[in-house]
Parts: sequence; C-alpha cells; structure tokens
Amino acid sequence: MSRRSRGAAALVALAGVLGSWQVATAEGDGPFDGIADAIRTPRGTVVDWVVAATTDIGSVFGLAGMTAAVGLGVDRPTAAEVAGAGSIGWVLGQAAKPLVERQRPYEAGLAQLLVHPPAGSSWPSGHTAVAFGVATVLADEGPATAAVAGLVAGWVGVTRVYVGAHHPTDVIGGAGIGVLSGLAAGVISRAIARRN
Repeated sequence: MSRRSRGAAALVALAGVLGSWQVATAEGDGPFDGIADAIRTPRGTVVDWVVAATTDIGSVFGLAGMTAAVGLGVDRPTAAEVAGAGSIGWVLGQAAKPLVERQRPYEAGLAQLLVHPPAGSSWPSGHTAVAFGVATVLADEGPATAAVAGLVAGWVGVTRVYVGAHHPTDVIGGAGIGVLSGLAAGVISRAIARRN
C-alpha cells in the first residue's frame, strides 16, 4: 500500500470511528436500524451454528490462529505484524468501550444472543477491530490475499450483528479502529526493519 493510500485509509477509518461513536451515543442506530434487523433475521439452526462458530475468527484466539497461519504460509515478519495489528486493535477496542456505555442488542431486547455473553460495552466491536487490523496488514500481500482477508474481516463484522452482540455502528467503529491498528503496526514494522 502506498503512502498516499495509507493516508486515505487512515482518514476514512478515523471518520468511521468518530461517526460511529457519535451515533452510538444517541438513541438507536440511526439509518442502520433496518440493516441490523435484516441481518439479525433467524435463518435456521445450521446457519446460526455456522455464524456463531465463525464469529470468533476475530477473537484473540482467532488472532493466534491467524498469526500462526501467516507465519507458516507467508513469512515471520508479516506474522509478527499481523499479531501486532490484531493486538493493538483489541487493546484500543477494549480501552474505548468505557467511553460509550452502550447496551448490546440482546441486552436491549433487539436480538437473541447466539454466543456466550461478551464483556463490556457494545461500542466498538473488538472482534471486528482484530479482523480489520489483520486485513489491513495483509492488504500488502497481493490482490488475492487482500481480497480474502477483506472478505473475512467483513464476515466477522456481519456475524457480530447476526449473533446479537453488536449494533452495525459498533462494527463500523471496530473496523475503523482495526484499520488504524493495522496501519500503526505497519509503521512500527517498517521502523524496526530500518533499524536492522
């Protein structure tokens, strides 16, 4: 990713974080209420199980698996950058949760929870932050890898709404934090490489 592309990505991500934060502090989810209802529509036991099983790709356990897979399939420096991006995303997401004491959809009676009860406030989605942090790092690994990583990150975001754990704006905030975390991990990685 070029310096210009990274700058544009950072601006869009920051706008997503700030915009979703503003909506999260208001009542409802603004223009996304209808989208949330459509995503949360039950689609049967098998689909519910698949979604609930794959939503944890964005968890810290999923991050460990992704880091190992990248280390085996790409290279160790990229694996370290993936681990850094996901970790930064998770930490920033958890640190931001107290800023908005937002009820999760299942707590507000808007959805049925299909996973174990998550901790903390609804905004932002930590799972989504991890997934988008990883996807941002992998965007430099070629178009096919970037496309797959982007699809997986998007899937994690949608599943967080489907399982009743997050509102769509929580996912937007998490995605923004993830992109910023991935960019930060890249800056750190390049700085380390220059010193060596």
